[in-house]
Amino acid sequence: MDIDEWEINIKDAEELQMDDYRDKLLELIDGGLLDARLAVLCLVKYMSQDDVKDCMKVNELLEEDE
Repeated sequence: MDIDEWEINIKDAEELQMDDYRDKLLELIDGGLLDARLAVLCLVKYMSQDDVKDCMKVNELLEEDE
């Protein structure tokens, strides 16, 4: 392997590590490969109660007194 091939392989590896799984999930939904409700269900079941509550607060989905 010469230096040019090595540099290309390093760049490819860096791009693989920089994947944004949020974008991948949205692409699956947008592409019709995953139902949005199923995606939400998966995420909510994975998250803790506090995570879900915080997410709802940040996105203004809770009433002020909740």
